[in-house]
Amino acid sequence: AAQQLGAARVAIETSPSEPVAGRATAPSHLRLPITLRIDRVAVTRLYMPGVALPMEDLQARVEAGARHRVEALSLRWQGVRWQGDAEIEAEAPLQLQLRLGA
Repeated sequence: AAQQLGAARVAIETSPSEPVAGRATAPSHLRLPITLRIDRVAVTRLYMPGVALPMEDLQARVEAGARHRVEALSLRWQGVRWQGDAEIEAEAPLQLQLRLGA
């Protein structure tokens, strides 16, 4: 378990992928080789591909294991403060629960 993980700027970059032949399918699992818990993740600016403006002042508590959780999420995007929680099972059928509000 880690207490804190922070960064002033995070930029997510993707590379072009090869076209998928046939129909794309969901993964059968989201297992990680480790169990992870971070009590406080803080990112001042998060840049994502295809999103013109960065997300700002992101904070959350994160846990990854049999279920992956993001709790106490708070961020600002396009002048709006968003808060929420999310949870997804690591095994199929990958049930997702999400609560997000402004």
